[in-house]
Amino acid sequence: MTKGSYKKIQFDKGAGYPLGAYALDHGRIQFSISLMEEADCSLHILSGRVDRIELVDSIYSSNSDQEIVIPIEEQYCIGDVFSVIVQLDEDREYFYYYEKSGKLITDPYARQVVGRECFGVPVAKDQIYYKVNNLEAFCKIGGNQKISFSELFIYRLHVRGFTMDSSSGVKAKGTFKGIIEKIPYFKELGINAIELMPCYEFNEINDCTLTKKYPISSSITHPFYDEEMEWKLNYWGYSEENFYFAPKASYATEPESCCLEFKEMVDALHENDIEVYMEFYFGFNTNQSLIADCLHFWQKYYQVDGFKVNKEWIPDKLLATDPILNQAKLFTSDWNVDSYYLDGRVPKRKHLADYNDNFMVVARKFLKGDEEQVMSFSNAFKNNPEGKAIVNYLSNTNSMTLMDMVSYDVKHNEENGEYNQDGTDYNYSWNCGAEGKTRKKSVLELRKKQIRNALILLYFSQGVPLLVAGDEFGNTQNGNNNPYCLDNKTTWLNWNDRKKNNWIFEYTKRCIAFRKQHRILHREEQLRTMDYISCGCPDLSFHGLRTWYPDYTNYSRMLGILLCGRYVKISRTEFDKDIYIAYNFHWEEHEFSLPNPSKGKQWTVVVNTEHEFEDELKDGYRIVKEKTFRIPARTVIVFMET
Repeated sequence: MTKGSYKKIQFDKGAGYPLGAYALDHGRIQFSISLMEEADCSLHILSGRVDRIELVDSIYSSNSDQEIVIPIEEQYCIGDVFSVIVQLDEDREYFYYYEKSGKLITDPYARQVVGRECFGVPVAKDQIYYKVNNLEAFCKIGGNQKISFSELFIYRLHVRGFTMDSSSGVKAKGTFKGIIEKIPYFKELGINAIELMPCYEFNEINDCTLTKKYPISSSITHPFYDEEMEWKLNYWGYSEENFYFAPKASYATEPESCCLEFKEMVDALHENDIEVYMEFYFGFNTNQSLIADCLHFWQKYYQVDGFKVNKEWIPDKLLATDPILNQAKLFTSDWNVDSYYLDGRVPKRKHLADYNDNFMVVARKFLKGDEEQVMSFSNAFKNNPEGKAIVNYLSNTNSMTLMDMVSYDVKHNEENGEYNQDGTDYNYSWNCGAEGKTRKKSVLELRKKQIRNALILLYFSQGVPLLVAGDEFGNTQNGNNNPYCLDNKTTWLNWNDRKKNNWIFEYTKRCIAFRKQHRILHREEQLRTMDYISCGCPDLSFHGLRTWYPDYTNYSRMLGILLCGRYVKISRTEFDKDIYIAYNFHWEEHEFSLPNPSKGKQWTVVVNTEHEFEDELKDGYRIVKEKTFRIPARTVIVFMET
């Protein structure tokens, strides 16, 4: 091993991997960075925090008790990676940065970033440096029990917006600790996994000077900015400038302890049997080795259970078949499973999941009574293919909230400052007769019914249900379907809505509980629509106004779905119950024929979205002896065998 010294500092040639600053033993720290043929660089090691980095346009600064400067020389390089192991005092904190000719060089593998402690405050790039963290104590032997996709209930949230409003009632508003304070709420709701929107160290300050040259007509891809605006907030975190290995310091109550606070949040959620997933946005030209290293890192040191990644730049086959990640859940828009397992041996235990808008679009169209949706929803309902799971949701980041979906026909994004040109125009929403806020009782009652209908569509379908934070109590963004730049009341959850719309919360809670009780609603494998156990009934069948005759004509808005409980064994002699779901999204009442119940059994109504929930989703409140049942307009009725 090559050895050297610079101003009485002993350092050896490093191994080159892992990249970043990696604490070894006995005060030794390995610094490794890919320089891509950068010359005349230096590594600066600080023995404490500094108020300001003073960069000098010279080859090297002189060493002092507070700063050690190590020149980057070819003898300490492995390929393009500069790597040294430096012997330092064990009982001190160290910080570092790389510099070339008076300019800072970014370390994309930095584990903690110093200088971005305040959210939404511009910071000069030459004032950002990094802390050396020893995360080995975070590693655990073994791990928490993994939850199968068929048992998942995902809850998606923005760390800051979730508790930032004073109505949240938490002490640590807008932070990782704020999420810990809300764990009893998660438990009451019944969810068992949370998905965190970007909470690694992203740059939330968008430089407007780079995009002012684009006209308004191009605002979908290059947002239009006010001429006097120098920067614009990136609230969501989908940035091109990221430190993917560092928790976001401004999301911690004590930014200098952001790593510990993030780890404490994950541990607290795990102790309550809640899995944690992180969303990563990998920008254009992100190194693919970095992507794999990043996911390995968060899994190893923080025990994160899964990752949602954008498919454009990821090495999808590498991640899908990575043996280190085969216990982690991986989400992206579409996994091409057939191309990953060319020998045909698809793993029985799923760890990949498609995460896209297909179910949302189909369900919204079906809900508001569009034509040609019966066949589409039938397919979306049962979609649960071999080798991967399917995530279903009714709203997401780039769409209207559940409440806004039934309150607005068109987007209202004026607050974003782009003349309502940003955001999708395809919302598949319906305002139920009045745009936005209204006091019309008939409109409000119809909106309530449509929300109940929507929740049944979500939680009674076979895919993995995902709920966006706030939808369970009627959160509204006032029709804004793209509030990417707003850090205010529009994007912060108003927890007063929990009391105002408690009926939505209770309905959601009961839907989750009912789904948990009936495994026929969430099978591990895709239902076959066949009688493969010779019980006289297929596991899944579709019906129209007449049983066994589904109506897939373009004008049909009615559908019946029968789930046979005999395909789910609860014990040696006990099976799940048959469930029949009748959907009528026509604006007129229709009479549905009911399938014959099993011998000695009868149908009982357990859900009727025409009414409030006081007797619903229990053991049944109305026995049906007739062979037909009238379903009111825009109503879903669920029958269960008793």
